[in-house]
Amino acid sequence: MQYIPFDLELYRSQMRQLLETGPKVHVFWDALDFATDAHDDQWRRSGEAYIMHPCSVANILAAEMDVLDPEILSAALLHDTVEDVEEVTIELVGEKFGSYVAAIVEGCTKVTRDSSDKQTLSKEVHRKLFSGAALRPEVMLVKLADRLHNLRTLKAMPPAKRQKISDETLDIYAPLATVLGLFSLKREMYDLALIFKFPKQGAKLKSQIRKLKQAPEPAEIVQALAENTREVWLNAEISIRTKGLWAYYDSSNRILRKEIDNPLEILILSDDVQSCYAVLGILNQTFAPIPRTIRDFIANPKPTGYQGLHARTNIKGKKYLFKIRTKEMARRAQRGLFKDWTSKSSVQRVFIKEIQELFDVIGSEESGSYRDIIAVSGKKEIYTYTPGGDLFCLPANSIVLDFAFRVHTDIGHSCTGAMIGSRKVSATEKMRDGD
Repeated sequence: MQYIPFDLELYRSQMRQLLETGPKVHVFWDALDFATDAHDDQWRRSGEAYIMHPCSVANILAAEMDVLDPEILSAALLHDTVEDVEEVTIELVGEKFGSYVAAIVEGCTKVTRDSSDKQTLSKEVHRKLFSGAALRPEVMLVKLADRLHNLRTLKAMPPAKRQKISDETLDIYAPLATVLGLFSLKREMYDLALIFKFPKQGAKLKSQIRKLKQAPEPAEIVQALAENTREVWLNAEISIRTKGLWAYYDSSNRILRKEIDNPLEILILSDDVQSCYAVLGILNQTFAPIPRTIRDFIANPKPTGYQGLHARTNIKGKKYLFKIRTKEMARRAQRGLFKDWTSKSSVQRVFIKEIQELFDVIGSEESGSYRDIIAVSGKKEIYTYTPGGDLFCLPANSIVLDFAFRVHTDIGHSCTGAMIGSRKVSATEKMRDGD
């Protein structure tokens, strides 16, 4: 095997450009020195120095997820030390870097014991991870970045290992990235895992996806919309995005579909919120929207904090989804809302509390199949409203009773039916998007 050293000085230079100076930034540099010493003379199967992996995980957090807290990044650098280095213990990490960093590292550290029952051990490993994330959601942020880097370097692993990691990603980590609102991460994780799981079919689909983007119709749509926005002096950056393999994956049947209803999206970036609504008006005049499909996630953000205006149209027999956002909204949509966040804050958003509750449930021995719970949580959403106009986001195929519990536990316990518009329905009535 050819050994490939890691350029630490280049890495330091890259991270200096990302990290701000502050009272805690020294913790990161101390952790880098500690991790470098701990992983000295350890090598990955690819021949690369092992320290490259934790350094890459910290870089993914900072450069691709906007997680810039030096202590979280320190935990990323240290996340494999306790597991892989006999001399390093959680107590030692706590002494050197504090209880907060130690708690994140502990949450990321796998259960280690000999067991002939691999399935039972795998469940224990996952439940420990979920329990750690219930206390400190940062644990899952580090784990997702860790998984993404492992997927990016998966070619060096034997085929059986690739399949195991791909399956685990599709069942657990990619859906959880969706739940956390890390959509760029989610798409790449799905796409990488699927190309390893379905190499021939995946390659054929990717070729089909490339051809979609080169078709003349989407370009004509962009041109027409660009001309109409320019006529009224609106600044709008309009682009086409083809959906990747992730959109073709049927998680219920664990197959790749040959085609989907909306393979293309038209993305529109505008200067500010007021301009977003003005662009929506131009869009509606240019291409009539499909009834009941306009969604205002600027006034009513998704639970993840996602904002934007969505509209669907049918142009020459083909359906298109338009997404209108400011540049900052688009950035948050890709990277999530974890910038400047830590669980140490005494005040947490409702979204964070809901995530902690989910991890608490799936980390419990009594929760049944955590894979099933994660699958439901990460599935396509529908958007429902109270009579007062409050938005509630629910998994697809939810029923009235799910909506009632989402509004309030007491309402759920007493619910026997509901009024949807002018229709009286039972508590088991399946709800539709827009109800």
